[in-house]
Amino acid sequence: MNVFVVHSGADYHQVECKLNSMKQNVSSLNPLMLENGGVFWKKDAAKKIKKSQVVLFFIGENSHKSE
Repeated sequence: MNVFVVHSGADYHQVECKLNSMKQNVSSLNPLMLENGGVFWKKDAAKKIKKSQVVLFFIGENSHKSE
């Protein structure tokens, strides 16, 4: 199952730990994430959202600062 993961870049390591834990319980989990933002991040996000069955939002301490 493709899952597009939305998170603040500052929370990346926490998100990665959570996803690794989730993968142990859901072997078919295929997280899709943005690489480094960059100038084309919106197009990349739209493409990955269309490819996904689920969009998962991680709300962390720095989420409100992220575009």
